[in-house]
Order: sequence, then C-alpha cells, then structure tokens
Amino acid sequence: MKKLYTYDNKRITVCNDFELKFKSFLSFIKKDDEKIYLLLINSSDFNINREVLLEKFQGFFENWLKDHFALNQPLSINSLEIIFNEIKMTDNRYEEFFSYYNFYKKLFDSKDMNLFFYDSQSKTPHGHFKKYLNEL
Repeated sequence: MKKLYTYDNKRITVCNDFELKFKSFLSFIKKDDEKIYLLLINSSDFNINREVLLEKFQGFFENWLKDHFALNQPLSINSLEIIFNEIKMTDNRYEEFFSYYNFYKKLFDSKDMNLFFYDSQSKTPHGHFKKYLNEL
C-alpha cells in the first residue's frame, strides 16, 4: 500500500491504498511517463518533486473531468469548487471525484518541494528519505 507524505509527515493521500484508489491515474501515467509509473507501482520508497506529480495529476484530472463532467476548461481550484458544490452524493462519480479533488487540492496547496511515497510495510521511511534531502 502506497502512502504519500510531506517531509514533516503531513499525509497527502486521501486513502490508504494508492494503487487501488487511483487505478485510472496509474493507467494514464503508464502511457504518459513510464518511469514515474514504474516508481508508483513498485513497492520501494521514493521521493518525487511536487511540481512533477502535480503536472502529471493535473493532466489526468483534466481528461477525467472532460470525460465525466464535460468540463472543457483549464483546471483550476475555482472550477473544481463549482463541481464540488453541485455534485450530489448519489451521483455515480461522486466518490471518485471527491478523492481526485482532495488529492489535487492537497498537492496544489502543499508548499513542500519534494513529496515522499512509501509502502505501508516500510520500517523506516523517513530515515530512508533523509538521504535524498542531503543530496539537494
């Protein structure tokens, strides 16, 4: 199970199991950037630049919104707020939209340069990531 955190241990993911919850994003990223895809499906710990992940997820989310909500404008927090306020909990895509929306908003609002994925079975993820920060 993948989890995504900032360096100060603030949780970004809205779910425990990244691979199951974001299956559509993984399919998108497999075509778009195989290197990141392999990192995401791998069980090892790794860090990723927030801007890179945000860019990849934004591309995916824009396509998803076009397909499911006929939203043909650049992705913005305002456009998402409108959908968020209009969508009904009974809508088929409510749970999926809510997960993507929360994930995007947390990525967008984060001030951290790097984000850290680690597997829930990892024994010392933050010790592992310190070596990356020292290399910057």
